[in-house]
Amino acid sequence: MVPWRLVEAGVAVQPALSWSAGNSFIMPADVGVTARGEVWMLYTTDFADMRLVWIGADSGLLGEGLFPLRSVRVVAAHDDASLQLCGLTNTRRLECALFRPGTATEPHWRITFDRPNNVFVGGAVVDQRMYVVTSAGILYAFGVP
Repeated sequence: MVPWRLVEAGVAVQPALSWSAGNSFIMPADVGVTARGEVWMLYTTDFADMRLVWIGADSGLLGEGLFPLRSVRVVAAHDDASLQLCGLTNTRRLECALFRPGTATEPHWRITFDRPNNVFVGGAVVDQRMYVVTSAGILYAFGVP
């Protein structure tokens, strides 16, 4: 991975980031970079548990982990590199959670919705409140009142 940034003269290329992909056989479904230059990658499919990877600006591994959610999408990425995301459990229940780099194998919090086959369609985080829209046409809002 080659980080870059815009400068007056055009583009300045930074030293390359490298890391071992392990046994990943798919490309990341989503990738982002924090304000501090940390890279996060989400690997997810309909048939395998998700994998999260965080890489530091110095190419060091900040955290990684597998978690039993599938068809996962990122709802929000925060300045501290934490990610709020939603996906399906192995019982086809919608679950949303917050993951942090140092504890990628266990979410900081999670909420599972009772209705089966309630697929995540979209969402947002505004003023510490998470909004989630499902394929059943339901809008959920939860967080700090």
